[in-house]
Amino acid sequence: MKIDLNKIARKVEVDSRIPLRYYYRIADNLLRQATVYRDERNVVDLYIMLLRFSSLVSETIPFHRDYHSYLLKEKASYRKRLLSVLEELESLKPEFDRRVEELNRGYSSVQIRELVGVEENSYGSQSSSPQWPLVNRSPSSGRNVAQSTSMVPQSSWKNNDAQALYSSPSPLENQLHNL
Repeated sequence: MKIDLNKIARKVEVDSRIPLRYYYRIADNLLRQATVYRDERNVVDLYIMLLRFSSLVSETIPFHRDYHSYLLKEKASYRKRLLSVLEELESLKPEFDRRVEELNRGYSSVQIRELVGVEENSYGSQSSSPQWPLVNRSPSSGRNVAQSTSMVPQSSWKNNDAQALYSSPSPLENQLHNL
């Protein structure tokens, strides 16, 4: 899948019916997930999580109707975190751009191979994708559709299920049906 930063980190509109503490909880969870990606050295996902956090704290939360009445200490804490996140985003940007370019280049080459019809198998060699044989639609083909479907083997579990579905009802079911 091609990475489009504009789609991934779009602005979230504020819904004032949702309590402000939920937005702050989301911000905390974004930072928690960013820590996981940082530990994994996953620059792309780390950058995206930090970008979402910064968007939430700077573009969404301040427009909540309860923002101005929220605790000053809490707001200052998130503003301080936002500054450190912005610094980290700036330092990660060159590496993020490089990796996204690699991923998008790889995605483009896969798309081109799919269009051309060449796939790589699990051993790394390339092979042409199989082509389906053309269907002879003339009535003189010798076999009709009903004959060909009757030749398809049925598994035993399927037959057992069909027998169970169409078996005669028990006396108890007959009594319930009469009620």
